[in-house]
Amino acid sequence: MEWNELSDFLSGIEKKWSIPALECAVTINHERVYYKAVGYKDTARTISASEEDMYWVYSISKLFAVTSAMQLIEKGLMKMEDPVSKYLPAWEHVRVKTADGSEESRVTPTLFHLLTMTAGLNYELDAPEINKLRERTADRLTLRDLADALAQAPLDFIPGEHFRYSLCLDVLGAVVEAVSGLPMEEYVRKNIREPLGTRDLTYFPSEEQLRRFSAEYSYDEKTKSCTDIHLHNPFALAPLLASSGAGLASGLYDVALLADALANGGIAASGQRILTEDSIRRMSADCLTPAQKEDFAQMKPRAYSYGFGVRTLTRQVGNVPAGEFGWDGAAGSYVLIDPSRKLSLVYMQHVLEHPRCFTELHIELRDTLYRIVTKP
Repeated sequence: MEWNELSDFLSGIEKKWSIPALECAVTINHERVYYKAVGYKDTARTISASEEDMYWVYSISKLFAVTSAMQLIEKGLMKMEDPVSKYLPAWEHVRVKTADGSEESRVTPTLFHLLTMTAGLNYELDAPEINKLRERTADRLTLRDLADALAQAPLDFIPGEHFRYSLCLDVLGAVVEAVSGLPMEEYVRKNIREPLGTRDLTYFPSEEQLRRFSAEYSYDEKTKSCTDIHLHNPFALAPLLASSGAGLASGLYDVALLADALANGGIAASGQRILTEDSIRRMSADCLTPAQKEDFAQMKPRAYSYGFGVRTLTRQVGNVPAGEFGWDGAAGSYVLIDPSRKLSLVYMQHVLEHPRCFTELHIELRDTLYRIVTKP
């Protein structure tokens, strides 16, 4: 395969979208076939971007949370039809918003609702219940504390009626902790990190790892420029809270190992099985109703629907086959997985508040990749 077109595309990203630094890797059947880094990891532009760099990967964390949950489902330790309250008792009598207040939900939230973002939650990190919890627990706030607090607020809608991108997978992380008996950091280390052979993946980066972070930026659409911001993950609400929805720090290498395993029927490059093929099919299946798809269309092109924590392509678009799936992160990182070709792509950048990365850059990156891999 000739990769010049992809290299040219990546080299032009700073000029077109003002991204100061990026990395991209393509893996096919456990073999890395392409890698490129562009730009500089530091604001002074003295240190070239490289695979030693780390990032907050934000919602790419959801791939690891769903993988964790599917492992426990495979072992028969929980079922996706189970009510959330089976593992988190605070969720037993949740309420749902009404026109004049709230009432007890007539539908019990299940793990399926959490996996598909249809449980009625939202992403309001400054909600009164969360603020009260932070004041009460200070730095001791945990994932379980957050999940229990969310159960006290009325849901935005009856579970199953709509799709809303939300803190569902943070609640799912609390379920993983309850079922496994392990904190999220330890569960991921034992059941994903070690079998994959990762280097850095963590919810709690060390001082050495923090020094290796690529500078983080915020984008201003008016000036088309990036401003350096203090390195901080706003979804990591407290030092002890391992946000399973958006709290992971990683380099490209570690994320690429999971993407490659999911593209190869759950078998990692190490030879270890991470998930079964059936789990991956269920994870990447279209799980939304027509009404929920209308909600999801506010986030992604209509050719996509949502599975368990991932977008999934429901029909072929150009050279891109139905069944391509993956997700992205708030700072613009992007994961693409194609089991039909045992193909995966991981793209890393560190720029918040840049919506055109999701509506333009990622789509063009995907299409560029498929022009190359489908060329006769």
